[in-house]
Amino acid sequence: MDLGFQNVHGFLSFIEARRFYPENKQLPIGKPILCIVVEPAASTGGRVVQLSCLNGQLNGTNVPKIEENFPKSLLMPGVLCRATVQQRCQQGLICKLNSDLYGWLSLADSPKRRKHAQVNGTMPLHDAVEVMVTFSLPQSSMVGFSSADYLLRRAQLVGRFSFDAKGSLQICKVRRSTPQKVQLITDSGAIVNVAKCRLRQSVGTKKKKKKKQFTDKYKLETKHRVRMIGMSTLKMVYHGSCLACDVRQPFSRIEEAELGLRVTAKVVRVLDAAVLVKVFHTFDGKIDALHFSDGPVSVGCREKFAVGQTVPTRVLAVDKDLQRLYLTAKPSLVKSDLPPLSAYTAEAEGNMYDGFVVQFLQRNAVLVAFYNNAVSYTHLDVYKRHLQHCEPRIQ
Repeated sequence: MDLGFQNVHGFLSFIEARRFYPENKQLPIGKPILCIVVEPAASTGGRVVQLSCLNGQLNGTNVPKIEENFPKSLLMPGVLCRATVQQRCQQGLICKLNSDLYGWLSLADSPKRRKHAQVNGTMPLHDAVEVMVTFSLPQSSMVGFSSADYLLRRAQLVGRFSFDAKGSLQICKVRRSTPQKVQLITDSGAIVNVAKCRLRQSVGTKKKKKKKQFTDKYKLETKHRVRMIGMSTLKMVYHGSCLACDVRQPFSRIEEAELGLRVTAKVVRVLDAAVLVKVFHTFDGKIDALHFSDGPVSVGCREKFAVGQTVPTRVLAVDKDLQRLYLTAKPSLVKSDLPPLSAYTAEAEGNMYDGFVVQFLQRNAVLVAFYNNAVSYTHLDVYKRHLQHCEPRIQ
């Protein structure tokens, strides 16, 4: 199994996996499974660690204590261990693993009984707690924890959590509301957190008016349409958006994207030969240098695009394997009213379509491309006569 760490992999035995997954149900490649690290493999130099399903380990027994010589590189998310409380803080606890390693246990990742004890000041120091490592910084001796009993409740939500629900639109009911976010619940019982900046609300002139509109619209038990824009597989919660631009997006899965559809993309990374964008917060897109503008093709694009910039685009092709949209930012293509041509058919003969020149061939011909990587060619003499009589739509 891929743990997300460089040169470190995990091994999960069939015997362990079949305890929680039926034998007749095949585990597909790419399926996330909640596991913990139970034993590092010394024979491989720590490059392969033995795993166990999370449901079978969160039972309050056989929780190991981190030894003094435990390698910091193996203290990765998923390690279940025992720690002692060293200091009480306003928002959590500082726990000690050994003489060199300390960790932070947030109250948000603690059960209610521990929260009440922390608020009332009755949480004893040097008390042993069962925790799981949630993040580890190589340059620091501090790690992040989540309590084992808290994760046990999260592990019970695996059946309600769909790993392919990202991008879907669901009807959710308000469960809890705070000044920072609104927590909703789906029909299947999954939890959805929507930050305040992603809540649909009208802008008022006064702060009290804004707060009143916020509380009135998202009352308890009220239902709202929520677009799933992200997920936390460790805590088993979704991240959603109630903004109109996200709720009204024309497709939920990348397979549903139509060729020629006009979408607004947000630049996330600028390269020399391409621009990487996000569409509707959930879909990855790419704009090649050929489609930066209607002008001559130039490799450098750092002056034309900036990170965070929104660009009107149009879907050229869909790569289902890479889960990526290939887009064009050519104004002539984006603003064109002609239908997109994605494949040659008998009905397409004699009609007018938009195309763009991709290459000049040696035999006095020009290679022209259309949507969905459909290509054709025209003789160079015909192309030159076209340039003389009318302004070309596509460069």
